[in-house]
Amino acid sequence: MQFKRNIAEVFENLSGSVTFKQQYELLVAKKLESEDQVRILSEKLKEKRHEKIKLRGLSDYQKQIEICISEQKDTEMVLQILSILVKDTEIAHAHSKTEDVANSSDTTLEKRKISLNEIKKMEGELRKLEN
Repeated sequence: MQFKRNIAEVFENLSGSVTFKQQYELLVAKKLESEDQVRILSEKLKEKRHEKIKLRGLSDYQKQIEICISEQKDTEMVLQILSILVKDTEIAHAHSKTEDVANSSDTTLEKRKISLNEIKKMEGELRKLEN
């Protein structure tokens, strides 16, 4: 048996298959190493894709925040305008009441003057009658 192995080794050495076998084993080792590198790089690529998706999501979130802030500013501006309109309406109502009070006062003063004039006329007539 030993002799057969020795003959097989001699035949392999003479035929060059030993060198071929060594080269084949190196290529298989390189292939395994390359597959490991591909697996590692694939994992890194997946991680980068996930990061990209997260960043895209964050940029979308940032855009949504900016839209919300813009809408909030618009709403605040509308509320300020409405507040001004309410105050303006309150001022107009107060002005109207003031005018009503002023007109009422003027009417009361006119009626008082008329009443005083009538009283003076009556007093004048009474003096005439007394004389």
